[in-house]
Amino acid sequence: MVAATVGDYTGAAPFHTCYMTVSGHLRYTFGGNFIARKNRDLVADLPLGEHARAYLATQIELDRAPELLLQELEAAGVADRTLIAVSADHYPYGLSHGEIVASLDILPTLLNLMDLEYDSRLLMGVDAFSDAPPLVIFNNRSFISDRGRYNAKTRQFIPTPGAEVPEDYRARVSTDIDRRFYYSALVLDDD
Repeated sequence: MVAATVGDYTGAAPFHTCYMTVSGHLRYTFGGNFIARKNRDLVADLPLGEHARAYLATQIELDRAPELLLQELEAAGVADRTLIAVSADHYPYGLSHGEIVASLDILPTLLNLMDLEYDSRLLMGVDAFSDAPPLVIFNNRSFISDRGRYNAKTRQFIPTPGAEVPEDYRARVSTDIDRRFYYSALVLDDD
């Protein structure tokens, strides 16, 4: 993917591009994942089970892409003026509530780190280093915050142990999320 597209944008400044890979996703078998099968020989001698070796084989592809990207940026003479952000394609499950950050927070965080002005009302995320309370918003309007988790499908809010949660908290956060979705749609639809 990088090899096929990098020349399309490195000659123009400024540029922005996004690569998303699913090469490291399930199935972690050599028979059920083309990328695992492609890199099978590279992990054949590892003292691991098939699923672990297949998983590592898929990650080799992910490792090769940034290497090639950096080489191409260097060759184009723009590497020293290029910011690269790497992110997961979903919320990082299993982290403690003190580490709540979502993909939506990447842009405002980078904008603030680069000291660029922007209208925060136009972005659903927040600067991950700000004092704003953490909030991960899911497409179905479920959320995770420092005060708890809300499942919009079941309409169940589970407070974080020890957190003080005002009675109207879930409703206030849900109203805020609805507002963010509404205005995001207006920006997309009506500029």
